[in-house]
Amino acid sequence: MTREVRLTHGATAPIGHPEASVTGIDPSIGRRLEAHRKRRGLSRRTLAELVGRSQEWLRQVEKGLRPLDSIEVLTRIAEVLRIGDWSELLTARATPARRHDASAQPLVERLRRALCGQPPLAPPEGCAEPARGIGELWSCWRAPGRRFEVVAHHAAVALWRTGRGGPATDADRHDRVRALLLLHLVLSRLGERDLAYLAVHQAEQHCDAGAAPVLHACCQQARARELHRAGYPGGARDVVEAALDRLTGHATAGPERTGATIGLCLCAAEVEADLGNERAAEELLVRAEALLVRMGGSHPFGTDLDLLSPGPGAVGVVRVRSALALGKIELALHLAQEHKPGNNHPVDERVNHDIAMARVHAGRYDDVTALLTLLRVERVSPDDLRYDVTARDVVETLWHTTVPPVRAELAHLVERLHGT
Repeated sequence: MTREVRLTHGATAPIGHPEASVTGIDPSIGRRLEAHRKRRGLSRRTLAELVGRSQEWLRQVEKGLRPLDSIEVLTRIAEVLRIGDWSELLTARATPARRHDASAQPLVERLRRALCGQPPLAPPEGCAEPARGIGELWSCWRAPGRRFEVVAHHAAVALWRTGRGGPATDADRHDRVRALLLLHLVLSRLGERDLAYLAVHQAEQHCDAGAAPVLHACCQQARARELHRAGYPGGARDVVEAALDRLTGHATAGPERTGATIGLCLCAAEVEADLGNERAAEELLVRAEALLVRMGGSHPFGTDLDLLSPGPGAVGVVRVRSALALGKIELALHLAQEHKPGNNHPVDERVNHDIAMARVHAGRYDDVTALLTLLRVERVSPDDLRYDVTARDVVETLWHTTVPPVRAELAHLVERLHGT
């Protein structure tokens, strides 16, 4: 088993990784800087150019690997990000919107216990029905309603059930991997990077690449996404490229492999966009689009193997996110209208799209449109507004708006989400 150390920004990397070191820098400053940058819809490259520093310098600051050591640069960053008081980057402010963060903690604790091999907690209210299979849980994840608590509870139960005494059969091992990948999805949406990476690591340990190449490709995609979120796009690119090569050379054919290939292409496109490689990102998107058309534009398969494969609107959603990563806000808005998922698309795709667009509108100071977009998410899946880390960031951003009606409606929204 690979030994790991904790990085200052909260992610983990193997011993020997060039950034696996402890700097003594307060990592929360970099996280706040990254959050403000993303809220304003700026790519890392764009902000770095505007403040006269390199993209690599900004990446290291955001990941807690070097300090913000110049008042002049700090002041310039605050000006570009339209932060009235640059001390906001140095200290966190408590607001009523912070209730979102506290409300997620019981769910995080439930998932942490599952990953540590502890017995599952008593089911939350409304989740006491008989245990569900992994395939049924995936359908629940893609459907409207109370997704997070139901999926988290039953996936934790499945993980406990398949782990007692060690998985005895291939079916048990596969169910355990699928449960871990599902927990990874929930934890990623919660913003729990450490636990999400741990879930992926455990899934890889139980997955036989030779016997289950598609499932292994799902594990690789999940690992690449976590590396990307933790600030290691180069490592993420290496993982995805290796997974695509392995999947292309495998004898297994059919819609399952095609679906996994599409998912890997979309993951790679987001990584390339974050690295500023627009042409490479577009080539990957075109490849994914062609594969999806070849399959008739439908979801590749309806079994629980589709944990990380795309739905019919996934290419459009990734196009929007790639444009945002490249700093092309107007293009992202145009693409968002062109590729807006319809009611026939899975709920998670519709919600991901709307939350991303709410962040863009908030970054453009179009607070009314941002709020209306959040209210659309509430109608489809209020759980996402309560638990999704990006949605919580948008709520936090809008809380500081100077438009009184937006603040008032936002307060009502928070009250509805928490039943108060």
